[in-house]
Amino acid sequence: MPEKSVQTSNRIKIIVLVALGVAAVMIVAVMYFVWQSLLNNQSDRLSSESATTGLLEPIDVSVNPLVTKAEQEISGQPVIRESDPKKGASDPEVTIVEFGSFGSGYSASAERVLTQVIDTYGDRVNLVWKDYYNQSDDLALLGAEAARCAGNQGKYWEMHSKIFHSENGFTFEELLQYASDLALDSELFQSCLDSDATVGLIDLSVSDAISLNLPGVPVFFIGETLQEGVVTYDEFAALVEAELAK
Repeated sequence: MPEKSVQTSNRIKIIVLVALGVAAVMIVAVMYFVWQSLLNNQSDRLSSESATTGLLEPIDVSVNPLVTKAEQEISGQPVIRESDPKKGASDPEVTIVEFGSFGSGYSASAERVLTQVIDTYGDRVNLVWKDYYNQSDDLALLGAEAARCAGNQGKYWEMHSKIFHSENGFTFEELLQYASDLALDSELFQSCLDSDATVGLIDLSVSDAISLNLPGVPVFFIGETLQEGVVTYDEFAALVEAELAK
């Protein structure tokens, strides 16, 4: 074979090998990016599931007290509606308005603090609950509906407590069991949940929160004092005492 033909053949082989090498590198790169994308999606899904099923784990407020403090100015005072759930003194010296969510571990921690506050000051203060939650949080809405449906049968705060003391979130079936535990009319309770009969009242609370420019939950209006985030019982009691002394 002539020398020139051999050289041409070798060049072609080299070109083919280089092309195959580049193609192989590109295939590996594409596979890597696809793999990374799948991993990220899986991680996001697991994080989302964790956020849904582990929402009600209480937060250690002594370690991380101001959990929703934000550089967002809150404006105005909350409107207290007749439909808002209330407990405590019928003629209070101080009213505590809490904006919270049944899908928030921080609100779960606040529930424990507020229970102590009402036990101590219940003859002088009252507590008003107002729902505020992320509109995409179906779990929070379900909890809010369940509490208000129980409230239609006179057991709002009992259901409120059961939901916030549930471990790792709650399901529709568990809410039905809570209703049974509270001796509610189960058919009436489930019918209320299925019909979304209380959503309008919940939406009113959410609208109130938005109008106040609230950054998150929980947020408390203790008389004239604003408290963002969960604090310990002693810190909360000091705020109540200061308002009572005015």
